[in-house]
Amino acid sequence: MKALTLVHSFAMVLSTWVTMLAGIMMMSCKVPSGHIDEKASERCFWPIYLRSNVRELAPIDAYSAWLITRGGALLYTSDGGKNWEPIAKGIKDNITDASFINLYQGWILSNKGEIWKTVNAGVNWMKLETLTIVDHDYAQIHFIDADHGWVIDQTVIWLTRDGGFTWGKHKIAISPLAPRVFALDFISPLRGWLCGEGGMLYRTLDGGISWQTVKVSDEDTIFDNIVFTSNSRGWAYGFPGGLYRTDDGGVTWVSQDIQAFADGGSALSVHFISEANGWMAGIRGDNSFREKRGGTVLYTLDGGEHWQQLDMPDNELCYFKVQFWGTSFGWVCSEDRVYRTEDGGHSWEVVLAISSIETVVNDD
Repeated sequence: MKALTLVHSFAMVLSTWVTMLAGIMMMSCKVPSGHIDEKASERCFWPIYLRSNVRELAPIDAYSAWLITRGGALLYTSDGGKNWEPIAKGIKDNITDASFINLYQGWILSNKGEIWKTVNAGVNWMKLETLTIVDHDYAQIHFIDADHGWVIDQTVIWLTRDGGFTWGKHKIAISPLAPRVFALDFISPLRGWLCGEGGMLYRTLDGGISWQTVKVSDEDTIFDNIVFTSNSRGWAYGFPGGLYRTDDGGVTWVSQDIQAFADGGSALSVHFISEANGWMAGIRGDNSFREKRGGTVLYTLDGGEHWQQLDMPDNELCYFKVQFWGTSFGWVCSEDRVYRTEDGGHSWEVVLAISSIETVVNDD
């Protein structure tokens, strides 16, 4: 199961001078949006008032999913979101990322760099290792099977081949000013990709020990979403620059025009389940701050050549995350709500609201 690109929430800034400078910041501030809170908050060409109370969400099957709250709690549902239970009881540190490969087996990364593992759906957790993480807001953990996993942290990548018991640290690029990376995806134990600053994407054929750099866009482009559905086809999203697709495993990339995100808009989440079916969530380019809500979710049936908008609730300023299990069962996160659909996005139901998660912690 793929690890998912994380998009952090916008920090709340209420001072008058910030409001006056918002228009300037729209043009001058180019920082990645990898997670639902901190990283999207730094992408400040949008209003800085935005925030989300969900750091990450990922389905495990049609009705089961886990999410991480902004406060660092890990919640789980097995009934399509009707009920949510904390499943990291006893872990006192905040959880910053997670990766599950099935209903029972998963790993979490804490804000102290600790790696924990469960094999019984979170009933019990075993602490495996503590990594020296530089920036916990940007670090991500990703497993593709019971043995092979990775953690990215700015300019380095940690890798394990024994389920997380031991980890090796490798530099992604040999440079005094190595660009930071913000998202990863692996399709096999050997073949993977990274994306980050400087208009750069990276590919590995040896499990992350060495990396090939691919220049895709201008130096001011920051890529923060990357997803592959096969050894050959994948997509990466950056701002400015938009969506790019590869059909040769990341050697070459072609831009795909997304009109809905033109004129200052952008995607915060890109998700594909096949070479044809994909979704993007974010904020429309015609957004005009609080006066006009601009959240949108798009879908494609032809690998990104053409996109259509889903009929989403029109009272949301931004959608931070989109995930689907098959073409019918989907999840979308806004500022303070989690929506779910069972009909491919024709209708949506709120399954979790801010008031129900803001006080949840990983209690005993």
